[in-house]
Amino acid sequence: WRMASIGSIAPLRDCAPLFADMPHLAVLDGGPCAGGRWSYLTADPARVITWDEHSGDGFAELDNVARSGNPPPAWPAPFAGGAIGYLAYDAVFALENLQVTHSNSPPAGYMWASMYDWLVARDEASGQGWIGATGLIGRDPESLVAGARKRLSTTPARLGGVQIGHPTSNLDRAAYRAHAQKVLDYIAAGDCYQVNLARRLSMPVSYTHLRAHETEADLVCRLL
Repeated sequence: WRMASIGSIAPLRDCAPLFADMPHLAVLDGGPCAGGRWSYLTADPARVITWDEHSGDGFAELDNVARSGNPPPAWPAPFAGGAIGYLAYDAVFALENLQVTHSNSPPAGYMWASMYDWLVARDEASGQGWIGATGLIGRDPESLVAGARKRLSTTPARLGGVQIGHPTSNLDRAAYRAHAQKVLDYIAAGDCYQVNLARRLSMPVSYTHLRAHETEADLVCRLL
């Protein structure tokens, strides 16, 4: 393991453009808006694991490469790297003996996970940052830490000329509670076991210019 304290750093969502050219960039944002204590940034995983109906046991493969050891005692954050990805609902048919009503597997497979052997951690309470890396997946941790430090030494690009207005919802509190009660009634009646109840937030956005080769859709993704 190698780690480096890098002092006060910008929010990692603002640092993400510095790593945009690296594959599988991931930002886990626990900042003030998310109500969390820690945020993480990583990219360029040492390995990508996929699992579908033709590729055996995804969990076994994940376990084989997830043993990246323990970080040093001085590492302050609860997450020190490892797997970031998803497990599809349809994986239940590969894990349990259930009757299958169709033969098609999910288009994206049962599992997709990237194994990250380095990351940047930011303490949202203090604004302090650290870089950590392990060599147990096969790459040199010194080089990984040095590469991340070099990128972070560049001033993050800011959202020039962008103004965001106050968001409004298509459902007020009373309407949302009424929909939620309907969901509870459906579950109690046995008609369903899960409902993803959502509402739409809209907000006015104005800007003076876009970045080179950027579209309005790109701007929306950058704001998110």
